[in-house]
Amino acid sequence: MYEDDPNRRRAALVGHARVSTFARHVLGKISKLPSHSRRDRAKAFALWLADFCCGDLYSNNRVHDELERLRLTGDDLVLQCIPTAAAILGERWCADDAGFAEVSLGSARLLMLCRAYVPDWTWVARKGNGPCFLLCTFDTEQHLIGSAVLAYRLRKAGFSVNCLVQADMAQIVEKLRSAEFDSLLISCSTTASLETAAQAVKHIREKVKRPPFIGLGGAMAHSAKALGKRIEVDLITNNLDAVVSKVSAGCLRDDSVEAAE
Repeated sequence: MYEDDPNRRRAALVGHARVSTFARHVLGKISKLPSHSRRDRAKAFALWLADFCCGDLYSNNRVHDELERLRLTGDDLVLQCIPTAAAILGERWCADDAGFAEVSLGSARLLMLCRAYVPDWTWVARKGNGPCFLLCTFDTEQHLIGSAVLAYRLRKAGFSVNCLVQADMAQIVEKLRSAEFDSLLISCSTTASLETAAQAVKHIREKVKRPPFIGLGGAMAHSAKALGKRIEVDLITNNLDAVVSKVSAGCLRDDSVEAAE
């Protein structure tokens, strides 16, 4: 990127300062106009959050205060604002408008903020007769916000969720052997994670006597579809409703990989 180019770095800082000023201006305007829709308030907050999470004055308390001031909820924060703020950081990185250290710091804070709204991150016991999900990312995966949001959505829907973050194949196999799960959901956002997923799923099907329904999603879902039978999963999709429907119905694995939009 541009860390070794002082001219580009200065230009990026000027541009970023303008975005910061604009974000604060929009947030102030929105907060004074209660007629604005929740969607508009969430968008304004996400723009502000993308800037604030990278700054020296960041604090979770300030985020919570601004959230309340805009009459937004924890659901708004996790399901809308944090993913949007993360996408903004990604766009700034790709456009050379933000450096690696800044984006990494902001992303780490967004992830911690998300986890603060997901109690018992590691394990939630099975609830009633509903499906129990094992949600995992591999040790090659660095982008974890998407899986955190997915865990939040599943738990809000009343499902039991166990999360394995940056796990290796052995850890996943051990977990599947030690507890009963109705579905293993794999999140992949990089090519490296996708290759690991292909190997891991094959390994799981060889080592686990009765493997659960396996779904794969994330930023690499479309690339995964192109690999076809190389990834021996039951469903490739970012549509959570499609996954829940299949798992809830006790769908058995077909001979071919199914792709859902």
